[in-house]
Amino acid sequence: MNQNEFVEYEMSCIRRAAGKPDATVRPVEQLRGLRSRMYLLEDGSESVLVKCLDAGYRNPSNLYLTLEHEAHGCRLFAPLKDGLLAVPEVKFYRAFEGSGGETLQVLGQTNVEALGTTLSPRDIYLDPTVPLTQKEAVAKLCGRGLARLVSADLQSTLDRAAALARVGEQTSRIVEHPERDRLLELVENHEALPWAYQNKFVGEMNVLVPRWIELAGRDATPETGAVLEAIHRLLTDGRFVEALSPGQSADRVILSPRDRHDNNTLLVFENGRLRHVYEVDLEFWGLETMGRLVGRYVAQQSAAGRGKVTCRRPEEAAPVDESLSAQMPCVMGAFLYHFIRADGERGPEMTLRAVSVGLASLHAAIFSLYVAALFPPGAAAFVQDAATLLSSPDETIGMASNYAEGRPPEEAEPALEAIGEAWIALRPLWELTGELLELPAEGGVSGG
Repeated sequence: MNQNEFVEYEMSCIRRAAGKPDATVRPVEQLRGLRSRMYLLEDGSESVLVKCLDAGYRNPSNLYLTLEHEAHGCRLFAPLKDGLLAVPEVKFYRAFEGSGGETLQVLGQTNVEALGTTLSPRDIYLDPTVPLTQKEAVAKLCGRGLARLVSADLQSTLDRAAALARVGEQTSRIVEHPERDRLLELVENHEALPWAYQNKFVGEMNVLVPRWIELAGRDATPETGAVLEAIHRLLTDGRFVEALSPGQSADRVILSPRDRHDNNTLLVFENGRLRHVYEVDLEFWGLETMGRLVGRYVAQQSAAGRGKVTCRRPEEAAPVDESLSAQMPCVMGAFLYHFIRADGERGPEMTLRAVSVGLASLHAAIFSLYVAALFPPGAAAFVQDAATLLSSPDETIGMASNYAEGRPPEEAEPALEAIGEAWIALRPLWELTGELLELPAEGGVSGG
């Protein structure tokens, strides 16, 4: 099919999935994803946002499809719909098989943008006209929201058995796939791999990180190659792998959305007032550790603040005002501080969140390697990011601590105590990182 024929086919599948043969379907103009396409289905007064993802039509035949998993995730996290935080409601989901083995997945959800004016946190963080105090307020909201997502209170409301079954299915689909190596050849598939199973079958530390390092080094200069070799020695050391393994580290394994791209938290405003905070695009939810979750968020937002891209094409990186780079440590410090503090109740959960923030720099470094593998033209810059983060593994918790020092003492004291406990607990791991990471004498990474 040519492009026009495929769009017609896709829109007909949307009508069939919705059970509304006469509904109006129109493409959404703005780009939302590198591999998925967005439509609006309009029938009477209802407007439904539809996401389509395929393997074998426009995308490679070995692309791992994730919209069914996203539908399950939205249903699983429905308990969030009891206040400010929410997830989209699933209107319909269906998969269509083509004559040549192609697959098209169609998912209809709440059209969040019809509820009011929508902005992502990143829209606000990177707007030079928004005062820093407002950016801190948004960071506070996001930090406290993430603290709720990982809280024991919310976790206890989730159907954990159903979630484990779904993640198990996702695992089996990859582990038992007759062409598993072919799936792994496509680096875009790597985010869909079930993190919690990494020690058993296929995982980040023991399978994917070496691949990312190899891909990042394809056209690297000798300087960048030497840094990658040093990082490889650290990240493949058995002691380091064990320290960052789910269930083995100071983190607990949780159920939470783990895809922290820039537009996956949407703030909905009505008449200038914040009405809802939607967590969208849950196609990669799964068993996750807090340290990795927070690390990925910080890596993406901080890179954006320096004018870099993370999961977008390098040529789409917009120039960033230098003042934004200066603001980003404060903004991320606010996010991390409020994630640790949450509702201010002192106890084991606050300490656990502080420990997770202390591990975030290490996970942020690993995520930077993933981006380096995705975008070879920008690999040197992201390798430098990874080396810097690994060289200063306490940087992330340091941002939270610095921010806490500027807060009123009676507010900050519980968080500072938790940060102090985390600092003590993580010092051996940070020291191990320093011992194992032997960067070249120049310590630099240059383009290539």
